[in-house]
Amino acid sequence: MGIVAEGHYHDNPFGVSGAVPPQAGKETTYAILFTVTNTTSKIQNAKLTAMLPNYVRSLGPTMYAPLSEKITFNQDDGSLTWIIGDINPGVGVNGAPPRQAAIAVGFTPSTSQIGTQPAILQNITLSGTDAATGADVSRSADNVTTNLVNDRGFSPTEAVVVR
Repeated sequence: MGIVAEGHYHDNPFGVSGAVPPQAGKETTYAILFTVTNTTSKIQNAKLTAMLPNYVRSLGPTMYAPLSEKITFNQDDGSLTWIIGDINPGVGVNGAPPRQAAIAVGFTPSTSQIGTQPAILQNITLSGTDAATGADVSRSADNVTTNLVNDRGFSPTEAVVVR
């Protein structure tokens, strides 16, 4: 199984607001797109967890995930959970569609972040149980930062927080 998490600004399905590059003290909105694949054994009770840093807030909307799959956000600790359920073999490979979900977040950088490319989502983990062996399995994805390398139309000059 595999997990990829990507940040998007220009091709944000929720709409664009705020400036790029992000400006200290002003909110910029991004979409985070999760893509889950699975090659061989069925994975049961799959879930994705991640953490929003304290300078990022969930904006609530989600897309792509079926209604049976819940995406929740805990404002107390900044944790995000996507309850995926079962992931069949072949999902996202050989032309089969992957499992996907997207969330909307708002990032308000501080002046201490000027000149940096801060994380907007971190500690991203996909976990579940291999149905064939009964073993617990997990995969991690890289933190999503303001360096949106997979966003069409994105320029590296848009990644660094400015005054």
